[in-house]
Amino acid sequence: FGLSFLSTPCPWKGQRRSPMVVVEDIHCCKHTNGTPLSSDVDVLWDYLETANVIAFRIDSRGYVTKWNEKATSKLEIEKETILNHELAEFLHCTRGSVSEGDTTTFLLHSMEEENPNPFNLYVKTTFGGPPVVLVVTLTTYRGPDGAVQGATVIGHDTATQDIYCSDLQNFLDISGSSVAITDLSGGITHWNWKMAHLTGATSDSVLGRQFIAEFINKADRAITTKCWTDVCNGQPASIVEVMLDRQGAEPLGVALLISPKTDSTGKVTGAIILVSKSGKHRRETTHRPESNLVQTLFDTTNAPIIGLNREGLVNEWNRKVEEITGFKKEDIVGKQLPKGIVHDGYQALLEQVLAAAKKGEETTDFEFELTTSSGENMVLLMNTAPRYDEEGKFIGSLCVGQDITKRREVEHKLVTVANDLQKVIDTVNAAIFSVDTHGTLTEWNYKAAELTGYSKEEMLGREMITDFITPEMRAPMQALFSNAMKGEAISNFEVPLYAKDGRAVQILLNATPRIDSGGTLVGVVAVGQDITEKKAMETELISVANDLRKLIDTANAPIFGIDVKGHINEWNQKAAEITGFEKEVAMGRMLVDDFISDEYKQSVSNVLEDALNGQETANFEFPLYTKDGERVDVLLNAATRRDANGTIIGVVGVGQDISARKQTEDLLQTVAADLRRLIDTANAPIFGIDIHGNVNEWNQTAAKITGFSCEEVMGKSLVKEFISLEYRDSVQEVLELALNGNETSNYELPLFTKSGDRVDVLLNATARRDAKGNVSGVVGVGQNITQRKKEQAQVEAIANDLTKLIDTANAPIFGIDTMGRVNEWNQKAAEITGFGKDEVM
Repeated sequence: FGLSFLSTPCPWKGQRRSPMVVVEDIHCCKHTNGTPLSSDVDVLWDYLETANVIAFRIDSRGYVTKWNEKATSKLEIEKETILNHELAEFLHCTRGSVSEGDTTTFLLHSMEEENPNPFNLYVKTTFGGPPVVLVVTLTTYRGPDGAVQGATVIGHDTATQDIYCSDLQNFLDISGSSVAITDLSGGITHWNWKMAHLTGATSDSVLGRQFIAEFINKADRAITTKCWTDVCNGQPASIVEVMLDRQGAEPLGVALLISPKTDSTGKVTGAIILVSKSGKHRRETTHRPESNLVQTLFDTTNAPIIGLNREGLVNEWNRKVEEITGFKKEDIVGKQLPKGIVHDGYQALLEQVLAAAKKGEETTDFEFELTTSSGENMVLLMNTAPRYDEEGKFIGSLCVGQDITKRREVEHKLVTVANDLQKVIDTVNAAIFSVDTHGTLTEWNYKAAELTGYSKEEMLGREMITDFITPEMRAPMQALFSNAMKGEAISNFEVPLYAKDGRAVQILLNATPRIDSGGTLVGVVAVGQDITEKKAMETELISVANDLRKLIDTANAPIFGIDVKGHINEWNQKAAEITGFEKEVAMGRMLVDDFISDEYKQSVSNVLEDALNGQETANFEFPLYTKDGERVDVLLNAATRRDANGTIIGVVGVGQDISARKQTEDLLQTVAADLRRLIDTANAPIFGIDIHGNVNEWNQTAAKITGFSCEEVMGKSLVKEFISLEYRDSVQEVLELALNGNETSNYELPLFTKSGDRVDVLLNATARRDAKGNVSGVVGVGQNITQRKKEQAQVEAIANDLTKLIDTANAPIFGIDTMGRVNEWNQKAAEITGFGKDEVM
């Protein structure tokens, strides 16, 4: 008759009273072959979902389909992480299974075969630590067609057990036998379902009762009590055959394997009793300590067992020893343990252990090295205890061990990794320190020593917060450590450490809890970066930013900014002054919509959009309208505004109020137009050339006297096109002098008209300069002296004639100036006076 037991705490009006035991009759909801139907399994799962036991379900492929709350909290694997994933992804190899290298195959095989025996699952933990060991049982469920649909797995964490523990707990878990546990008074504290089935006594009815007094036949109580007492006094294990009294049934011949139950510190707290049926009446097996049943237990256990008789000859060599050493039982039993198997260094230890056993003393947890048949070294962790017959006489020694060869290899690798990690910690370019749960420093690497000037030897063992943190930072630092010890990871916490020379070293800390291999919190580890220079730079940048802010706000130019949506987010004092809108009024409003006139809105929007796309604009003129409605002309440079990551966040505009300048420019343009008109209509020929000698000015009078229109001469070389060959060099020289800033006045310049006639011009050549004062050409203002030249030639001809007439006149002629000096003396005067002209002039 099948029952499923589920025990969970039962709250009563908010108080914890007693366990609630849910008993599910699974006989009626089993398939014809005894397996639960899938339609009935969900009823049980409703209880398992919140039960105080680890439970989950897998489908026929080995994928997880259910995962209860206890599994989440105990194994620290969230439902979202494991559901619909293969269970094997989260497990180490299933030890003791039929398929040690393939967990999934083992689980599927167990479902198909409906394996009722408990077995171990080794759940992976974070950071590569030891796995969590679960002892689980698997219940298969099938569909209406009898096909396997999956299985419900219920287990418990072995808690204080390590996978390499030295006691026999793993042996008990994988044996598949009935199990009872007693405390040091002999009272029953645990009674598993198979024990209940074997004895007919339920778990709740036996808890607290005396195991030996109530369930061991009176004839066997003395030997059982001795074995149980020895185990409770620290001996590792004893095996005894007895008659087991049962409720409502005949006594049953059984073998008891009694082993110590210990807590996490190794202290014995009771006994674990594994019970296996012998199948025979006790009378047939009395005084046979080497019975078939005991031999079966020895051979099937997954721990190596070696037995020696009182003469030191091997009388037990189980299958596990055969498997790990390669030496067959028949080659070893009845002989001394070969020296070739035992390492030389361990021969003396073995003799000491055997001698102690003869004295009734046990030896626990000693390492023993063997050489296998293939020459490989193997390390066993052994417990040795005396072996007694039913009358209490010493008959030999029993050595129960565990193969820890791989563990040793792992430990060596872990030591190597630990050394490498320690080297990394010591040499990494970041300050690393750790404190224990009391705040005492336990780690202080080279970089921390370098930054502070305190060596590792000076720091270890001292109080971190009270000795090295300033008073104002102690409370925040204590809160950081407290939060980290609660499992919180702390990032980017700034704290000043004071160096040996009094300097404040600014550190940016990341702190995480420090967990030992057993999952116990042992302190906090902190990794810090020296940000002293960075902080100084940040301070400088803040100072610069403040200065820039002040500069922007007090600048003598209007400065405004907008965000990516066009809202004003910057408006300095000058902008407020020239517009009449205070900063508080302008901030947040739309620049274009609220402050730009309709005819300029599109052009201003285009400039701002370009800047928001990274295309900056310089010297863009646009009008702003003041609070009073007056127009203010602004010359704007629109620059893209970016954040620290380079992302465009707006536009900043630096402007200049050019209203007065615009008025001046308008006036200058008027004057320039008047001058242009004056030049063009002047009654004197005016022309200009650029620095290359090409004509760029030609007024109406110049066109009139030469016959060449402005269009015909513009851009042509003045000297090459309009000056005769014999005058070109001299004219070129005058123009070059003017281009070098040496002006020329009253230079006679011959020009040839379109009809080939010569026109004489009296020229003033002046350098032409741009706004920066650089010579940009020559402007010539001339006077047409062609007619005057003709008249002058006529006057000179008459004068020449008169001079000739005076000089050849037949009468003496002389002249004097106002001072009475001779300035005229003709030939006749010379003739009659005898004084030559040269003598009297």
